[in-house]
Amino acid sequence: EKRRAAEQKQEEAERKAQHARSPYRETPRHQARTALLTDMYSDCIQLCAENKVNEKNSWTLDLIDHMGRMIGEPVNSGDE
Repeated sequence: EKRRAAEQKQEEAERKAQHARSPYRETPRHQARTALLTDMYSDCIQLCAENKVNEKNSWTLDLIDHMGRMIGEPVNSGDE
């Protein structure tokens, strides 16, 4: 019982420390958006590594639209 209480206390301390370090709150919406952006960039990198990016499909990759989020700059939009 004491061990479980100590583990919970440690987890809570780690969560608070992470919150203090991060300027973003880890909400489910934020996590989902981050996962989508990570998947998109992974797909783009894979296409590039396979030399499958060309002038026709390069405009559909949405890289520029999400560049600010990926490099950590705040984006002023109404959806947040």
